[in-house]
Amino acid sequence: MDLLFHILDQSQWDQARAAGVYEPESLTAEGFIHLSTADQVPGTANRRYAGGTDLVVLAIDADAVTPEIRFEDLYDHGAEFPHLYGPLATSAVHHVVPLEAGEEATFTFSFPHEGGDVEALATDYPSARSSFLDAAVGAGATVESFGHPRRGLNDEELFVDVARLGPDEADVCVLVVAATHGVEGYAGSALQTHWLTEHAQQRPDNAAVFLVHAFNPFGFSWVRRVNEDNVDLNRNFIDWDEPLPTNAAYMQIASALVPADWSTESQQRSLADLLTVAGDWGLERMQTAVSSGQYAHPTGVFYGGDGPVWSHRWLRSWASDHLSGARDLAVLDLHTGLGAWGACQLIGHDRVGTAGHARAGDWWGPVVAMGGENSVSASLTGDWLGVVQELAASARTTRVALEFGTVDAVTVLQALRADAWLHAHGDPLGDDAAAIRAQVRAAFADDDPRWIRSCWPHFARAMTATFAKIGR
Repeated sequence: MDLLFHILDQSQWDQARAAGVYEPESLTAEGFIHLSTADQVPGTANRRYAGGTDLVVLAIDADAVTPEIRFEDLYDHGAEFPHLYGPLATSAVHHVVPLEAGEEATFTFSFPHEGGDVEALATDYPSARSSFLDAAVGAGATVESFGHPRRGLNDEELFVDVARLGPDEADVCVLVVAATHGVEGYAGSALQTHWLTEHAQQRPDNAAVFLVHAFNPFGFSWVRRVNEDNVDLNRNFIDWDEPLPTNAAYMQIASALVPADWSTESQQRSLADLLTVAGDWGLERMQTAVSSGQYAHPTGVFYGGDGPVWSHRWLRSWASDHLSGARDLAVLDLHTGLGAWGACQLIGHDRVGTAGHARAGDWWGPVVAMGGENSVSASLTGDWLGVVQELAASARTTRVALEFGTVDAVTVLQALRADAWLHAHGDPLGDDAAAIRAQVRAAFADDDPRWIRSCWPHFARAMTATFAKIGR
């Protein structure tokens, strides 16, 4: 496949993707769209986009475009550049990667797509699990499978599978977790599986790599973000010996978030009520009220539970067996649903100004603090990254969540509301169920193959950076 590249704003790409075609001003003014080869991207970026932000690079399959491509030097640059003489159908875009400023605010660009394409997202949990296990065995990993007490959507058995690579005695450990929020595991599984298939041999010889596939297998199978108890695992890791946290703001909007009636009229009315509250409170306060965690409405959204749930207990038990001797531990937790389509925000648990936050930034590049400035996530109560140090008490721990963007926040919230209504007031196997599951999947796992291909370079860079820094 011959790839050519084009730089544009994330917002321009979002508009083009929705329209199915990209027609920038240069097409009207000059008759063509400016493209670059991979080697030409940095020069083009620093010449034409210096100081720009929120820029992305389209990787275009030159064989998939219909208009003519000419290599020309029309502006005396001393080199021929590719020009596309017609509109760009977005179907020809193979994937999208961010354009990032390096030292001295100059743009750099690498093409981290070696090893072939990431496979399309699995259609269901059993297919994802099968592919992961095959890839793990192919990579020479040791696999432990831990049976879950509940059954899947199609009555299949559920498991947390852990693939381990590296020496048994290793005290340098990397933990990569998929499906903390079940449905988000479709992306995490694809990334883990592709890494095992194409890149597993690139790890350091002295490091143990643990890939946890389906931390929340029930949610993965049932296409839910939450677990079998309607609990958000990332709100379940509080100190259960202390009084439960309160969320008074959530209480004010709980009935609007998950009404008993899910008719079209009720959906429209309750959404309008929520948008009115958001207008009064402001988006930041609204996001915090809705998503930071609540412990009073068991059938609501972002419910933290009434005690440690099965996956919580499993993690502590597993970590006691496998991480207690770790000297240096890196944790990457894979998430979807917040941020721009195909973009990735690195979210740290450590506060700005702490050694942990500084180290995460040194390892992985710009890391935002959860709930801090520019974070797509609110500050959470009970997220499991917050207890990593407890899980490996003797280790230096460096932790980050990779948040891959999908759709807008209202669309995500509507999917979560529909899912909560279905399991609280509807029939999870009834006539409405399939459409709501499809709605949830679309919000957290885009089946457009360009989306997972766009997520891959972020994950690949994070893994490579982890191996370059850990143990040093």
